[in-house]
Amino acid sequence: MPSIFSKNCVVAGTLDLYCLLCDTPFRSEEEAVDHIVQSHHKKQLNKTGYYGKYQDDLIKKIQSLYFCEFCNTTLPTAMKVGLHVTEDDHVRNKSLHRISSINNRIVAFGCIAVKDDAWHGIVEENCVICSLEVSNKETHIISRSHMLNLIKNDVLFGQPGTVYRKVDDGYYQCLNCNIMLATNELNQHLQTLPHTELMLKIAKMSQCSDETIEMLKACSNSTKSLSQNITENGQDMETVDAKKDKETLRLPTGMKSNGTEKTTLFTKPVLRNGKDETIRPPVATSTGDELQAFAKKHGLSRNRADGSFYCKACTRRLPDSLESLTTHVNSKVHKEKTSMKGGDWEALPTEPKKVPLKEFIKEVGYYDDDKSFAIVVNDCLFITASCFTMIKEVHNRLICLVCYIDLVPEKLFEHLSSKTHSDNIRKCPVITTLKDEFIRQINNEYYHCGYCNVGENDWEDMLEHIKTEDHRFAKSVPTNLKTRDEYESNVQKLEKSNIDVSLRFIEFKCADFMIKHQFPVNN
Repeated sequence: MPSIFSKNCVVAGTLDLYCLLCDTPFRSEEEAVDHIVQSHHKKQLNKTGYYGKYQDDLIKKIQSLYFCEFCNTTLPTAMKVGLHVTEDDHVRNKSLHRISSINNRIVAFGCIAVKDDAWHGIVEENCVICSLEVSNKETHIISRSHMLNLIKNDVLFGQPGTVYRKVDDGYYQCLNCNIMLATNELNQHLQTLPHTELMLKIAKMSQCSDETIEMLKACSNSTKSLSQNITENGQDMETVDAKKDKETLRLPTGMKSNGTEKTTLFTKPVLRNGKDETIRPPVATSTGDELQAFAKKHGLSRNRADGSFYCKACTRRLPDSLESLTTHVNSKVHKEKTSMKGGDWEALPTEPKKVPLKEFIKEVGYYDDDKSFAIVVNDCLFITASCFTMIKEVHNRLICLVCYIDLVPEKLFEHLSSKTHSDNIRKCPVITTLKDEFIRQINNEYYHCGYCNVGENDWEDMLEHIKTEDHRFAKSVPTNLKTRDEYESNVQKLEKSNIDVSLRFIEFKCADFMIKHQFPVNN
C-alpha cells in the first residue's frame, strides 16, 4: 500500500524528502513525519483531490506536476501519466494496495477477511508454502525458513474479492477457501457456487459496504445461472470461462486500511508480490469538487487517510466515487436510517468531546485475586492492566503505544515506573462522548480503545470499532468481575483526594501483575 509519505504527497529519495504540497524539503524521515502532522499541511492535503479519470490509480495534480501515490514518483505531463499507469511496476504497486493487515488480521480489498492459516499456507496438516507436513503450526509459522518463503511467495487477485497464490509449478492455493488446486482446476473453482457463496458470506460477516455485497450477490447469481446452463445445455467449461472473462464486474475502490500507520513508519513493509491478473481500464469518475459537494449535501464525512467516505447514519465506509455515493444515498436502507428520529446513530456526534484524564477519573481502584486483575474507574469501568498502560504484544514483542517504543519483558517494570511513561499516560485526554467506554486520544493523533488495546486513526473508525462483536466481548470480560461472589472482598478503592498518587500506585500494580502473568521475564 502507499507509504505514509506517499499518502501525504511527500516524495522520498535515498536521503532527502520533499513535500510537494508545501514546497518544503527535509533531510530526514523524522523531520518529514513532524511536518505531515501539522495543521497547515493537513489543510493543503484535504484541498488536493485525485486527478480526473486516474482516481483509481491515485494520481494527484499538484501545481504543474502529477504525483503517483502508489509509486511515490512525479510525472511532468498527463500523457506521461497515461503511459505510467500501464507500466508493470505501477500495476504491481497498485495490486499490493489490495491486501493489508488490519488489527493483526489479513484483509483483502478493504473488507474481505483471510484466515491466518490460509495466509500462512496451512492446509490441513501441511504447509503448502514450504512443502512440509507440519505437526506444530504455531512454531512453524514463526520460523525463519517459513517467513522467508512467505515473503517471497506471490499473491494474486481475482474478481470480485478473490485472493490466491501460486505455491508450486502447476498448483495454486485459494486463500478464501483455503484449498489446493491444479492449474487446470483454478478457473473452474473460482466460478463454482461454493466459492462465490463463501465470498458473499465472508463479506456479510465482515460488514462490507452495501455496494460490495450487492456486487458479490450479482456474481453468485451469475454463477448459479451459468451452472444451470451448463447442466441444461451441456456446455463445457471452456465456454463458461470465455463468458466469465467478458464480465465487467468492478472491484470496490477507496477502501481503507484501519491499521495504525505509525507502526509502519520506521519499519520496512512485507511485500506481497503478484500482478493483478484481471486489470480493467480506468473508469472515468467525477472530480474531487463534485464528490465533496455531494458528500456535504448528504452528510457524508471524508476520511483524510485514504479519501474514502463514511456514512454515520448507516455506519458504512464508502468508496470515493460519485456513482457509489449516489447508489448508497438512494438505497432503501440509507433512506430508512436517515428518516429515523432519535436513532442510535444520531447519538454519536462527528466531533468527540474530551477531558483531561485527571478530570475524568473521580474514583479509582483495582480488583486483584492473583489470577484476574482490572482497574476500576468511577466504579463502573473495568480496564485490564495492559489496556490501561497501553502495553501491547505484537508478533512476540512488546510495544508501548503511548510512548511509541519497543520493549523487552526485562525492561517492562522499569519503563512503567518511569516518569516519562507516567506523564505520557496523563497527557492523553479521555473521550466523554460515548457512555460506558474508555477511549483516550494519544498525542492528539489517534484514538485508543481501553477495552481492546487497539488504536484507530479516525473518530469514524472508532465508532465502527465499538459496534463490533470483538469489542463487545473484550468489554464484557473484565466487567464480569463485578458479578463474582468474591468481588467485594477483592476490590480495593484508593484515596479520592489525590488522584495523581492513586494513579501512580495503580501503574505499579499493573506492572507487577503483567510481569507475573502476561509478559513474564525470560529465565
